[in-house]
Amino acid sequence: EVMKETGFYDVLSSGKYIQKNGAYFFDSVTNDNIYFDFSKGGKAEFPHAYEVVRSEFDKDLLEYAQKKGVEVRQPEEFVGAEFSDFGVQVKTNKGVYSSKYIVDGSGRASIVTSPFQKKVKNPFYINNFAVVKLQADFVAFF
Repeated sequence: EVMKETGFYDVLSSGKYIQKNGAYFFDSVTNDNIYFDFSKGGKAEFPHAYEVVRSEFDKDLLEYAQKKGVEVRQPEEFVGAEFSDFGVQVKTNKGVYSSKYIVDGSGRASIVTSPFQKKVKNPFYINNFAVVKLQADFVAFF
């Protein structure tokens, strides 16, 4: 839904990426392979997923964001962040930025948000994490 709302879905579904209607998952408890049919996930509008080469997907997403007016500054190294009632102040090796929101897309390392929250592992999902928090102006690190 987010990809459609932003308009990026046209890029995603252009044929560059492989559309998948389901996937096999390994159940580490029963040692079985389990097929998950995406059409049975409750979202009739999106009964599929896309297999992407992460570097290509990130490049396409960044280029799309730039076409939509996002200012990209790279390379910059994250140094630290401070939260206040008014938003967040992010420090990099090249400057200081203020915003209402911050997006940490650094993966499991969570370099931006780790100092501010404790992650709790969900044993059902083994070592997968997703941290979503913090809306209009934002800074994103990937």
